[in-house]
Amino acid sequence: MEENTKQNKKIKKERIKKLIENLSENLQEREKIIAPTLLATLIDESIFFYGPPGTGKSLIARRMSEVFHNQIYFEYLLHKFSTPDEIFGQVSIAELKKDNYKRLTEGFLPTATFAFLDEIWKSSPAILNTLLTILNEKTFKNGNVVEKVPLRVIIAASNEVPSVNQGLEALYDRFLLRIFVLPIIKKDNFKNLINSKLVKSKINIPEELKIDLAEIKKWKEEIEDVKITEETLNIIWILRDAFQKQFQELGNYISDRRWKKIAYLLKASAYFCDRGSTNLTDLLLLKHCLWTTEDNKVKIDRVIEDTIRDNSYTLTDNLLIFDKKIEKLEKEITYKLYYTEDVYETEHINGKEYFKVKRKETASSKDFEFYISKDYMKSKNNFNPVDKNGIILNGISCNFTSPNSCNIRTFINNSWQEKEKFRPLILHYRGNKRKDIDENLKKELKTAALELKEKCEKLLDSTNLYLENYKIEMDNPFVTERELKIPIEGINKLIDDIKLRKLNCERLEALI
Repeated sequence: MEENTKQNKKIKKERIKKLIENLSENLQEREKIIAPTLLATLIDESIFFYGPPGTGKSLIARRMSEVFHNQIYFEYLLHKFSTPDEIFGQVSIAELKKDNYKRLTEGFLPTATFAFLDEIWKSSPAILNTLLTILNEKTFKNGNVVEKVPLRVIIAASNEVPSVNQGLEALYDRFLLRIFVLPIIKKDNFKNLINSKLVKSKINIPEELKIDLAEIKKWKEEIEDVKITEETLNIIWILRDAFQKQFQELGNYISDRRWKKIAYLLKASAYFCDRGSTNLTDLLLLKHCLWTTEDNKVKIDRVIEDTIRDNSYTLTDNLLIFDKKIEKLEKEITYKLYYTEDVYETEHINGKEYFKVKRKETASSKDFEFYISKDYMKSKNNFNPVDKNGIILNGISCNFTSPNSCNIRTFINNSWQEKEKFRPLILHYRGNKRKDIDENLKKELKTAALELKEKCEKLLDSTNLYLENYKIEMDNPFVTERELKIPIEGINKLIDDIKLRKLNCERLEALI
């Protein structure tokens, strides 16, 4: 019983995979175009193919229409001289004699269920404006009558995008998916193309795989129940904010209506992958939805990939806040348990620190004491020492060549004597651990380090579990293998970052 349930859960995904396989028969490097196109057609969304002639755009459209039962297919190559008659049907002469302007739409776009319009942007405003109404309202004004249009999907194609300020933005926005269709890239695939037989537009799709309108209606209702997860919403919000801030650079305005349609597309992706909620794989479809020109596509793809990679998993604790906690603890350990600078043997004269220097007088061989101010350690300028009462001794000149080495010269018999070296005595070196530290303080600091380490371990466990769950659910026929690895890269980087912080906590623990 349980085994049957598991198999039933995979029915939709397996069916989709077989359909993609059938649609890709004898085609090279076209699965990544066919897969998202199929998804869009399953939810009655229209698609724009962008690419040069001879890359299989019309062939894919014809094959795609064969996935569905009882389709009425319409195809036309538009140009600047195309007339509405060619697309929507000729005006009825008989009706015109009755002063009734009516088109004979049978066999033309208004009666089609699936259409392919090539070189769409070369068409006239009259055709494009009528097309916008059809896409918006699914109606066609035929004379005095507004007719319902059965059209489900339009696949449009061109090797250009609509020019700016031509009034075509609204129509362009109706194509939810915009897919690059480029020439074959890999050498082996090109060889296969050259050596293969002529590719047929029509293919034999098994009847059990074909889709009818009743199924689509049922699916569309069930897709509404798919949940959009918090991680999905978070990344969408980050992307929306990023594109708004970079609008001047990227120039891709994304309306709220488009975001709403995108959300439904992501839910559909999850649904046909037999999931009840969206995940990171669905978000990769955004690469087909957000670009507007060839110039901004590469940059937009990079923003999408980087955002998914950098936000693959949202931690309960912000790592920047966590880093501040580690930094604060490290400072506390350093200042309370270790010498933060070298501690010298000094004496105090008039409230200041001095190094005591003993020298023997040449004449009497008696000990002669003077004092060098610690303040001069960081300077290489000459200065005079003082006696034990703080009185300056002009007959002696000193200068530090380094913090721990001082030259001393004495003025005797009208000349300065050869230099002598004085090295201050270091009692405790910087970085040495203090002695006689309070045990309660050590215990308190150790507990704080352990708590941070345990938090790291919990973060590691939850992130590793998330990664394993993602790997189980990452199979998505609408996304390429390379793209599926992008979230894994992001999660692995996060795991490495947490491991580094754990090592840092262990280092702090060892310092106590």
